[in-house]
Amino acid sequence: MNVSFVNLATDWGGGEGWTLRTAIGLSERGHAVSLVARHGSPFAERAIASPLPTLTLPISYDYRPATVFAIRRHLRETGCEVVVVHHNKDVRTGGVAAKLEKLPVVHRNGFPVVKNTWRHRITMRFTDRILTNSTRIRDTYRALRWLTDKPMDVVANGIDVSTIPARDPELHASYGFPDDALIALYAGRLTGVKRVDVLLHAVATLPDRSKWHLAIAGTGGQRETLETLANELQLGERVRFLGYREDARALAACADLGVLSSLDEGMPNALMEAMAAGTPVAATPAGDVEYLLDGGNAGWILPMGEVEPWVDLLRTLEKKPEQLGVMGDAGKARVLEHFTFERMIDGVEASLRAACHSERSAAK
Repeated sequence: MNVSFVNLATDWGGGEGWTLRTAIGLSERGHAVSLVARHGSPFAERAIASPLPTLTLPISYDYRPATVFAIRRHLRETGCEVVVVHHNKDVRTGGVAAKLEKLPVVHRNGFPVVKNTWRHRITMRFTDRILTNSTRIRDTYRALRWLTDKPMDVVANGIDVSTIPARDPELHASYGFPDDALIALYAGRLTGVKRVDVLLHAVATLPDRSKWHLAIAGTGGQRETLETLANELQLGERVRFLGYREDARALAACADLGVLSSLDEGMPNALMEAMAAGTPVAATPAGDVEYLLDGGNAGWILPMGEVEPWVDLLRTLEKKPEQLGVMGDAGKARVLEHFTFERMIDGVEASLRAACHSERSAAK
């Protein structure tokens, strides 16, 4: 197949990591793959550094003719057969360009980004198939009656076990916390739905003598608000905002606990990457987290939006740190058995082939 991935995100998150890893994975299987990215974005920088041909464009308003025709020209010149978009904005540019070229469009959703609005109804007219990593996202979309005509494939995220980082003592020290600190790491976008404020309140509730410290890796619209909250809670050196980090996976391998307090998710890459490195995780049951954590056997599951359960867990783990190692081993075994990169690429290939086949059948 000849596949083009369009991802116009302004910042870096799990979806951008998935896009780049999947594109490279398909290329390594012999498919022709190209990328389209927003000029100057973290995704564009990594895409340009990859072995894949990449088109970068300045991005402004939706359906902008100059952007649409630039992508259309790219699709025609590369001989593209199927387009994979990620965000709704990608559909409103790359999806439109693909339809002008009469190409199938697969809308990959790692987060429930399609809502029951007129704007999204128009957007989804430019897609042919939905590829998601979560059964909950699929079921949420099936409840939208106007989406029931779209084929939906569920393919769980996967980890390339050959790239699992080892714990690096120097990187651990770079967190800047005391040598005996226990480090909880949140890695992801800083948006309201992620409820990182819950984690800040939890750490603030712990006694001053607690060894727990919180590291926050990521960017997003909530960063300034969260930094202000951390100051109001007088967290001081107990929390560090690390910003966008290219070495987030290596950071996870150096943490004592990976944490996720979201209200909504798909199949979170950040948790999976921490688990693969043997770092235990704790998370709310958003999206398919319960499935990933095997109902609590491969990671701790906490109620959404509540501070006290986080406080209780952190206190318990400080008293009984051996539980961290036990759960870390269980999480790693879970990922290596059920969430491999090869299995994920198999599923993506099948979804893209089905999209191509449906388009050819419709053309006849």
